[in-house]
Amino acid sequence: MKNITLAVEDEVLAEVRKYAAANDTTVNGLVRDYLGKLARHHGRAAEARKQLIALAEQSTCDPGENWKWDREALYDRGVFSRHEHSTVRGFEEPGTPFKKDDSD
Repeated sequence: MKNITLAVEDEVLAEVRKYAAANDTTVNGLVRDYLGKLARHHGRAAEARKQLIALAEQSTCDPGENWKWDREALYDRGVFSRHEHSTVRGFEEPGTPFKKDDSD
């Protein structure tokens, strides 16, 4: 494990020390955890981009020269559909067991 030196404002360090003490850790532990998460996220994001590019290169889709993605075309074709439950937006679909709360 390597040691690093950081320059941090005094006020920032004081607040981070309070946070670390309240969360039963150290400033060193917080920095180590943050850097570890950052490195793992970067690695996963890079892998996801690589896989997406590979899928795009393998695609046999040829939408044609005048092809355009617009919102209406996507929703009309059912490419995208609502993933949230209908009650999330304040209305319900017929036949659902969820009832709108009229107690307001």
